[in-house]
Amino acid sequence: MSTRTRIPPLLDACIRLPPESSLLLLTGVISASPHWITTRFLSRLLGNNSNNNSSDDDDVLDADRTGVVLVSWMREREFWRTEARRGVVSPFHLRLRLLGRGRALGWTGADDGQGLDLARAEGEGRFAFVYGLTGLFSGLGGGGLGIGSGQGGAAARLGGGHQGGAAATTAGMRGQMVPERAPLGRAPPAAMGRATPPTRTTAQKDGYTLTSPSLTAALEIVSQAVAALQAKNKHVFLVLDAPTLLLAANPTVSATDLALFVLRLRALVHSTLLVVEADAPLIAAAAPDAFLAGRDYLSAASTMQGKVGITPLEKDHAGFVVGQAHLARCVIGTRGLDTGVAKDVSGVLTVRRGGTWDEQGEEVVQMEVLYRVLMDGNVRVFERGAGDIG
Repeated sequence: MSTRTRIPPLLDACIRLPPESSLLLLTGVISASPHWITTRFLSRLLGNNSNNNSSDDDDVLDADRTGVVLVSWMREREFWRTEARRGVVSPFHLRLRLLGRGRALGWTGADDGQGLDLARAEGEGRFAFVYGLTGLFSGLGGGGLGIGSGQGGAAARLGGGHQGGAAATTAGMRGQMVPERAPLGRAPPAAMGRATPPTRTTAQKDGYTLTSPSLTAALEIVSQAVAALQAKNKHVFLVLDAPTLLLAANPTVSATDLALFVLRLRALVHSTLLVVEADAPLIAAAAPDAFLAGRDYLSAASTMQGKVGITPLEKDHAGFVVGQAHLARCVIGTRGLDTGVAKDVSGVLTVRRGGTWDEQGEEVVQMEVLYRVLMDGNVRVFERGAGDIG
């Protein structure tokens, strides 16, 4: 069934296939999730626009010949299937809604024909899903991460890396001695080319699954998904959702390693959408002085031994996000209201030019608007003072 995308008019110029080799950076916070924007990209690129009233022929070309590889380290397949169905609406159901006859005819919006069917798109060879959370350590066996060096491995860090001779405690039924918990330092960067545990991942009906936190293993699996779609599509659009999880899952991965990993994936596809978290604790290390104001979480940490309490993980996350912003063509961000929670506003949406924006190319519309996510999955985007009208 043909579908109509639920893309707010103000964002129509932003949510489309970007120029080749482009990187789009999408940031969000825990109180203002940006995933409704991700599903709009899926709707625009995978939705059947044959009945769309748009006069832009490029949109139809993109929908017919563009495949999408979605790699998610935090959200499972069922989440995206549900959100994709809420991201678009069929013309029949749209007409019923506009005429106010949906309820009179017994339609509640839960019909199987409504929305974008990712399973169908996958069967047509236009969509591939790579899940990177549940099975992330299932391929390690008893050999650990298999990528740490003799000095920087996780075992070395836990074995005796604490200063001052931290007291050991007895733990576990085997009577092993482990050091007392304390802040851990970031291990030296590990090259992606080192030996990695074998991956048992194949393309199944539920998509691909990452079975190791190794960047080499992840690169191999995502490359397989991209290659499968390239055989049937003119372009492949890559979506990376929360790859920063690898910074926490693998102690040998640094911000530089992760940036190189993203760069290698970008070389395989037409363009890329990178979705990362931008909460204050995760990006404060990029500008610590700006976060040392009163009532900030760092203000208390700064009084402890005269040092700011920023962990190595926070430093790596901040360094990675800032670096990708410099490499991005466009930076789209969602955050909560500065004044708190409002009943009729879900958050603030900003669109800014990235570090690689080219004045010679297509114009990037910069804006700061408000948005409201409705119960039916629709999103209203409107300017400040304009009211909930868009």
